Amino acid sequence: MLEVNYNLIFTVINLLVLFIGLRFTLFKPVQKILKQRQEMVEQSLADAEKAKANAEALERARLEEQQHVAIERAKTLATAQQRATEEYERILSDAQEKADSIVKEAEQDAQQERDAILRQAQTELTELVLDTAAKAVAGAGSEGDSALYDQFLQKAGELDGAENR
Repeated sequence: MLEVNYNLIFTVINLLVLFIGLRFTLFKPVQKILKQRQEMVEQSLADAEKAKANAEALERARLEEQQHVAIERAKTLATAQQRATEEYERILSDAQEKADSIVKEAEQDAQQERDAILRQAQTELTELVLDTAAKAVAGAGSEGDSALYDQFLQKAGELDGAENR
């Protein structure tokens, strides 16, 4: 028959106690630590996914804002250019009006000066004719006529020179 040796039974019991002891003291804590690390890695991966989704959402928002800013900038630039063009047109028309009024005033001044010179010349010519006629009546000789004629031409030349200035 089979003999059961007490040593064999004690060895089996010792192995069972050792297995149970190792299981509670070594395997359970190691499995617990491994499970915690696994959860921590999964949590880190989930946080990374959330951060990636947030970054993508922020990037989309930034791009939309950048497009909005570009549109606003274009509108502002167009408005500023339109205002500048209007201001340029206004300044140009004001300058043209001022130039026209200055030219008109200058023409009026020149016309008035020309009229004054003509009146003065007519007055002097009338005086010259009257002087000549008075001298002609006073001196009846041909030498006197010749001298009067020379004197008339000389004075007329002076008047003509004054008009040309």
